[in-house]
Amino acid sequence: FDELLDDIAAAKYNENLLVEALNEEGRSNYYVTFFRLITSGYLRENAADYEGFIDGGRTMEQFCQSEIEPMFKDCDHLAIIALTKAIGVSIRIEYMDRTAALHHGWFYDFIVDKKLPRHFFLYRPGHYDIIYKT
Repeated sequence: FDELLDDIAAAKYNENLLVEALNEEGRSNYYVTFFRLITSGYLRENAADYEGFIDGGRTMEQFCQSEIEPMFKDCDHLAIIALTKAIGVSIRIEYMDRTAALHHGWFYDFIVDKKLPRHFFLYRPGHYDIIYKT
């Protein structure tokens, strides 16, 4: 897990090698799990702020165990808010279906600490793709 991060910090990866490394399912799943656990931890620590958005009478612990922590579960709005706040990174999500964004626009910004988004994602039902500026 740490090896790739150390190699990135040491500039041993160019963009193509990094994309190739992160497209290896075994390796990328470690990072997905890592961010799922960060999200779960943030939600549990801030449960009072988010429990009102959980349906079915579940506790935050039950919600995290069934919706946030398992692999291959879709990430919903609540999880995105928690992750961006937990890691302190603003993001923009561009929607293929215009009706999904606020006021029927094309995108929604998840702002943390008044910082403009520098990371952009394309959402299509069930999947997010990173959008790179060219």
